[in-house]
Amino acid sequence: MNIRRFFFSAAMILTLLACVVPGFSTTSAPAAKPTADTRLEIMVVETVDAAITQTAQAIPPTSTPTLTPEATSTPLDTPTPPALPPAGSLLTKQENGEAIFTDIRAGYLIHIPENWLAVRVNQQEFFDALTLTELSDPLVHEALTKVRDEDPNILRLFAADIKNETLQGEPVASIQLIWDEKKIISFASDADMQSLADELTKTTSGLEITAMDILLAPNKMQFGAIESETTGSDGAMTIQKRVFFNAQNGSVQALLTIGKSLKETALPAFDTIIDTVSLLNP
Repeated sequence: MNIRRFFFSAAMILTLLACVVPGFSTTSAPAAKPTADTRLEIMVVETVDAAITQTAQAIPPTSTPTLTPEATSTPLDTPTPPALPPAGSLLTKQENGEAIFTDIRAGYLIHIPENWLAVRVNQQEFFDALTLTELSDPLVHEALTKVRDEDPNILRLFAADIKNETLQGEPVASIQLIWDEKKIISFASDADMQSLADELTKTTSGLEITAMDILLAPNKMQFGAIESETTGSDGAMTIQKRVFFNAQNGSVQALLTIGKSLKETALPAFDTIIDTVSLLNP
């Protein structure tokens, strides 16, 4: 009877060994006090428990992989273009195409017709103008690049006529508004204009004065005008007309530069532009 019981117990233990899973633990009920009939069965069970424990200890524990969040790429910072220095002026485009230049520092404004490209040196519209496809004309591009390094505190506005055709080799028609913050001009007599003309001939080689005048605008502003011609070494003639006026702060010289072929059309158009000059809060 004890022998059958032994073989039955051994068969059950072998079945448990075949099904055991590493890491699986069993909880056994409190053992009863062994008797002579059950001592052999208890010894076999204890032997099997020890084998299961050793097997579990021999197998390394399975580590659960820790999920690491994917690294998110931070977009590169877009470089911020350097801020342009304040111009102390406004350049506003109107619906009719003309531009109004308001020089707040000097204290005046002027209207520029639609066929003229008006830009302030060292301001965004100047750099934009260098990339415009309609400025592929080398004469216009040359006129812009000549003034790109000028002091914007002196050269307040540059405008170029981009629609009037010029003869080959002649400069494109352009206007420069040049501010002298400390100078006030007297228009009391022709001698005052002659003094300005003498200064020009001393500083510009080959310049010939062709006309001088003092004008009184309908708004009671006084203007002094000096026309001149310069012949280059290649025989090309450059015509310039300078109109001077006193602003609220200092004085302004409006300088027109054209080639000989535009004299009959550009000079009257320039006079029309000068007629739009007015002081701020006179």
